[in-house]
Amino acid sequence: MSRRNNLKLFEFHKNLYEKALNVANDYGSIGSPTILQYADDFYKSLPKSFKDSDLNSVLTELELSDVLLYGDFHTHWQTQKGLIRILESYITLHPEREIVLAVEMFRAADQEILNQYLREEISEDILLKKTDYEMIWGFPWENYKAIVDFAKDNGIQLVGINSDKAGRDSLKRRDVFAASVLNELVESYPESLCICLIGEFHLGDNHLPDKLKAFDLKVTRILTNIDQFYFARRAMTDYSNNDYLLLKEGLYCLLNSPPWIKWQSYSLWEEMKAAERDQEFEEFHTFASFDIDCQIMSVLMHLTEFLNLNFREIELSNFHSYWNLEGLDISSFYQNKEVSSYTKDIVDSRLKIDKMFFIPEKKIVLLNKVSLNHIAEVSGQILFNMIHPISPEMSEEDYFFHRTMMISSGLFATKILNPRYKSPDIYQFESNLSKLARKRLTDGDRVYRDALRYVVKTYYRFIRGSHRMHGSVVEKDRNASGIYSLMLGQLLASETYKYVMHPHSSQDFGDSLYFKASSETMRDAFQAMTAKLFKA
Repeated sequence: MSRRNNLKLFEFHKNLYEKALNVANDYGSIGSPTILQYADDFYKSLPKSFKDSDLNSVLTELELSDVLLYGDFHTHWQTQKGLIRILESYITLHPEREIVLAVEMFRAADQEILNQYLREEISEDILLKKTDYEMIWGFPWENYKAIVDFAKDNGIQLVGINSDKAGRDSLKRRDVFAASVLNELVESYPESLCICLIGEFHLGDNHLPDKLKAFDLKVTRILTNIDQFYFARRAMTDYSNNDYLLLKEGLYCLLNSPPWIKWQSYSLWEEMKAAERDQEFEEFHTFASFDIDCQIMSVLMHLTEFLNLNFREIELSNFHSYWNLEGLDISSFYQNKEVSSYTKDIVDSRLKIDKMFFIPEKKIVLLNKVSLNHIAEVSGQILFNMIHPISPEMSEEDYFFHRTMMISSGLFATKILNPRYKSPDIYQFESNLSKLARKRLTDGDRVYRDALRYVVKTYYRFIRGSHRMHGSVVEKDRNASGIYSLMLGQLLASETYKYVMHPHSSQDFGDSLYFKASSETMRDAFQAMTAKLFKA
């Protein structure tokens, strides 16, 4: 069962990848002659073979390295997130060794402005304005803000490494400039590890690494989510871990996301930038704004195809979405008699925390942050609501069950589209509960702890065959901004996905809950999960 599902998922992702890459290539900037030649040199330098590796091996090699070159795909959040994980792990392992972080999104000429921000002398808005971030760099600030804030919070020196003319300089000139800055940093901080976040194509053998040879530095390189390595692995039966591959001495590849998402993130960014440019000329009424409905529809079509669900396109399109919520009175979407009091009680807080919310009664999607994972999650929720639509006759308990299952369906859909998406399982919930037992709790911590206790107990009641849930949880959920239904839904999605893809690791959960011997495919799992199993 698991092997068939994994192979089906693999073929599904190859199909998604080919479509996403074709769309990305339709944008002129990625296909300009200079970048294409530079990219071709990069890909030709990659080895044909590789070995499995892990983060510990990378960290061991960094002990003896002067410089780590980390390949950045600018629109893909998982790339930047992977760097933060390396930083966190290295600091834990070597707290005595300082880190200097050189970043391409700021110019060397911006250094004093960066220092002012790190010293908390200027705000984030002033930092972006004075460095002319949107004009000079322009890629999603949210992706890089996490890295800048991590450096600030951990006392890491942040250094701009881009040339003064940035994108107007040739790629070769920028390599030479970056190599010079990195050498100066190693000389200025001889006991430190210098980590450089720079576009992945700069990491080709004949590019920045070649320019660094003149300085006799020990250099380690990490590439991220390179297409050919994702699809060339020998074992296609485990998508769950952040795999490191050793390509050759000093060169690794991190695989923490399917490559289709990487290219889709680029297309998504291009469309959003085009919409922003068009809005500047709104008075001419000739602009085409970013269509988030179209993005969600695309994902819905992918999901229904993969899950073999029989919905017509006109049925799938019966929703409305809003992504630019600033200045928008969202209360108008739910302050009416069609929307349950249950939804009204939690929508504002959950939107603030989760950055997304689907109002099933009105079929309205609200996105505070546009990301492919959010689009995938809300698409799964839309599908669930189509199978089990909201009814005016539903009780408060019914609304709780509906929301719990809707959360599960959304996360299950996200795992299908991005198998490396991290959603908490029973072990994570138990670990979080254990950590809270060793600290003084705020009022918010107590609410979180009580919810964790309930979720963990409920899981083991499921294992013992008791599926009914106590009615008091409904009121608790409303008072806690929907955290009970959220975590129960997360747990159900994680364990369902684990059972379908790796039944040997979750046999008790699947067999005792609802799968039995009949649910052997993803479609079976999705449809079984959308049943009101809590009331069985």
